[in-house]
Amino acid sequence: MVLSFVLVCISAIVASIVSSLVFKGFIPEYWKLAGMLVGVYTGGTPNLVAVGMGLDVSESTLILANTSDAILGGIYFLILISVAKRLAGLFLPPYKQKSAEVETEDIQERLFTAELFLSSNGRGKLYRMIAAFFISMGILVIGAGISYITTGSFTSVVVIMLTITTLGIACSFVGKIRNIKGTYEIGQYLIFVFSLAIGTTVNFTELINASNKIFLFTTMVMWMAIIIHFILAAIFRIDTDTAIITSTAGIFGPPFIAPVVNAIKNKEMLVPGFTCGLVGYAVGNYLGFLTSYLVMPR
Repeated sequence: MVLSFVLVCISAIVASIVSSLVFKGFIPEYWKLAGMLVGVYTGGTPNLVAVGMGLDVSESTLILANTSDAILGGIYFLILISVAKRLAGLFLPPYKQKSAEVETEDIQERLFTAELFLSSNGRGKLYRMIAAFFISMGILVIGAGISYITTGSFTSVVVIMLTITTLGIACSFVGKIRNIKGTYEIGQYLIFVFSLAIGTTVNFTELINASNKIFLFTTMVMWMAIIIHFILAAIFRIDTDTAIITSTAGIFGPPFIAPVVNAIKNKEMLVPGFTCGLVGYAVGNYLGFLTSYLVMPR
């Protein structure tokens, strides 16, 4: 599982670098887009937004990248829940069952349901969520401080984003913070608010003119990353189910693991798949910024 997810990350980086070489004469912000797509195809939408903000990408590029990813991701998701296992089984070895069946619905509920007001302890959970929000704000202030110390400015977004990512990972090792229910939903809500704010500032003329090129760039990165990953999986003799689940974790992130687990009928993949998706959230920003700086014009 670990090897397969590492191959997912390598495939995304290679696909973005190759696509950058192809499109660098057609898309001015190609190097920023490359990093954003590595972020989303190793982690998720939060990584795409974080890398884009860190690189000061234009609103139209951010919206088009997100929209293109949603369209293309929908197509790939349909493949994953329908014919992916049969296709991958043509050249990958079958999965060997190892343990007793796991209850998918139970684990999914415990991982992704806030359960805020489902018990008499709802008020206590609300207070803990508020505490988590202020911890996040504290991390943001620390990031701004480190930005000022290292660059002389409070607005170095790359430094701030990487500091937030690093301190967020560090806080995940603190049990009382890690176990607060509802933080995932708060984060998603703030992403939606941000997306709405960005959407109100978009220049539609610029959006239409740039749409085809960015869609083609995103198409090339996503499908090349998927193909490279499955080729490497065949070389390293990774089994079908592991390859499919780690691909899902990279392209989509944790929320899509459970439906794909049900589709391939292997509940043993649920917890490892969620874990890979969460690791992708953690490393996506680092890999995204790294890729952007590798392909940026000198």
